[in-house]
Amino acid sequence: MEIGEWKPVGAASLLYRELGLETKVAELEAFGYTVVESDKVGPPEFAGEVKAALERTMVRGCGPDPDCWANVNDIQRFMLWEDPIFERLS
Repeated sequence: MEIGEWKPVGAASLLYRELGLETKVAELEAFGYTVVESDKVGPPEFAGEVKAALERTMVRGCGPDPDCWANVNDIQRFMLWEDPIFERLS
């Protein structure tokens, strides 16, 4: 998919292009979600910190059984308040 310059977003257009995120932004708009590779979000250790915080949050809210995690939309809606690292993702 070819995406040209997005004048309404100003300098962010250059950042999207530099990181290869134009398609991700379009997917988010079209489908309501997208998956951004961890190497585009931050250094490898950041991904590990986020994973650890996510696991702590899920265990606190649902217990240690991963089968319980499959249906936890109520817990996931309030992730920003669970750990400061989630703020850095937004």
